[in-house]
Amino acid sequence: MNKSKLTQSHIKNRHVSNLETRYHVSIIEAMKKSIYSQESNLLRLWLTNQRKKKRLTQRQLASLLGIHHSIIGKIETGERQINVVELIWYCKTLGVDPVDVINRLQLMD
Repeated sequence: MNKSKLTQSHIKNRHVSNLETRYHVSIIEAMKKSIYSQESNLLRLWLTNQRKKKRLTQRQLASLLGIHHSIIGKIETGERQINVVELIWYCKTLGVDPVDVINRLQLMD
């Protein structure tokens, strides 16, 4: 079975091996916890600071990105994670290099 197509129902119905089940569940658990990690906090604060340096409100940035302003608020408060493509769009809109924050994240212990 293709691991990318695993679902919770596959796991509950034991259509996958124990190894695949443990691997899939452990990644899900790690992803749930990552929103509260130091790295997520650093990313969130960095994005907020970059927006404020440009003197943009959440609504103004959201308008530039073509998204609802609540998404910016949720990203900045840690209620929503940002994926790598969104990070690139966010940074491009703010005129900053996403590599800067990625390098900072890599330096964290």
